[in-house]
Amino acid sequence: MQRTSLYIRDGLLAFVVCQAEGALLRMRQLLWVWMLLMALAFVNDRCHCCLQEERSGLLEIKAWFSHAGGAASSTLQDWDKEDLNCCNWSRVECDNTTNRVIELYLSYVNYYALGENDLYLNASLFLPFKELETLGLSGNQLVGGVKNQGFQGLASGLRKLKELHLTFNKLNDSILSSLSGFSTLESLDLSENCFTGTIGLRGLRKLEVLYLDSIDFKENILLESLGRLPSLKTLSASWSKFEGKHFGKGQ
Repeated sequence: MQRTSLYIRDGLLAFVVCQAEGALLRMRQLLWVWMLLMALAFVNDRCHCCLQEERSGLLEIKAWFSHAGGAASSTLQDWDKEDLNCCNWSRVECDNTTNRVIELYLSYVNYYALGENDLYLNASLFLPFKELETLGLSGNQLVGGVKNQGFQGLASGLRKLKELHLTFNKLNDSILSSLSGFSTLESLDLSENCFTGTIGLRGLRKLEVLYLDSIDFKENILLESLGRLPSLKTLSASWSKFEGKHFGKGQ
């Protein structure tokens, strides 16, 4: 009887030990799975960061706006050099596959600048963004470009740009000829600037949509040039004035 009890006790002990070892093994397996998932999450987060070159470029653009006296410090406050994943920054859109920046919405960053802080485009700041398709620069008090780094330089660097928004700036006819290099452009907004129509648009063979709202036309050269844009489908000239000798008395 005593020997039987010993057998039972030893059997139970062996069973308990076996169960404990099994539980420990399962815990180890779960720990390994948890560590693997954490590692994959870390790698996935790192993989979805934008390129270092583009991240540095965005910080340089922020500094450009700040130097101009704009409200970049508040408008672009989440553009932080400590944050590696600039695809999550406001006004920035990245391609889900390549993580390259494809859209930049920088309109009205310099709009609330103190005083008359005219801004000159520095195309070199945008050259890192080789895959950029949409660029918004409306409402930034742009008056032109830095020498050799104006819109012509921007066109030569952004070979995939499809949309360009320049409304509500202080641009004049002198910049129109430099826009000819945007060979991939499909939509262009030039509304509410200081154009008078003395220079035409050319070279924009893929342009489909053009906004010329609230423009005070004195000459018809710009409007006549639109007939040489083969892909143009939509033209908006709402609230524009046509007061030059070529337009008679109409508006």
